This record gives sequence, C-alpha cells and structure tokens, in this order.
Amino acid sequence: MIWNYRVMKRVFTTPSGEKEDFYGIHEVYYDEERDYGILYNTVEAVEVGGDTLEELKEDMKNYLKALDEPVLDYDNMIYLEDDIEFNDIKKYLTHEEVFEKKGE
Repeated sequence: MIWNYRVMKRVFTTPSGEKEDFYGIHEVYYDEERDYGILYNTVEAVEVGGDTLEELKEDMKNYLKALDEPVLDYDNMIYLEDDIEFNDIKKYLTHEEVFEKKGE
C-alpha cells in the first residue's frame, strides 16, 4: 500500500439550501499490486505538520504536489472491492483507524 496527498472536492448544502464546493487535501491510499486503484481516503482534510521545521517543509512540498494532480470528487469516489465489509466503511475512517483496521 502506498499513499499521497490529493485534493478532494466536497459539496455541502448551506442552511439556506444552496450548494457550496469545498476543496481540501486528503491522504489517499492505493494498492500498488492492483494498478494503483484507490483503497480509501481520510474523511477530513489533513493538516500540515511535522516534528521539526524540516519535516514541516517536506510536508508542505507534498501538499503542493497535490495541487498538480487531478481533483478527486469526494462524494463519488470509486474504491477497489478488496474487502466488502471494509469497503462499506472505509471512506469514513480516520487516519489512525485506517492503520488499526489494516494492521499496518
């Protein structure tokens, strides 16, 4: 399994009923053994961070790389059907829950 940051677009409905787009950067995980199909992504957009200034800089560089990739549609993601039970819930998992579930 590999991962990278990707921009995802979500559509929200305002209290007045209007649709609004929101773009965020998410972690997206792929199966390199099956043509890099998408396995899952984080529910919420992730934050930039690091334990050192150098790690923060590297994280920022990876965020910027995500801006060069096609935008993914959060509400219409297509995932690999590798584990039907897991596939039904995986787009709703946090980063930590993903690794607990997959044992990595």
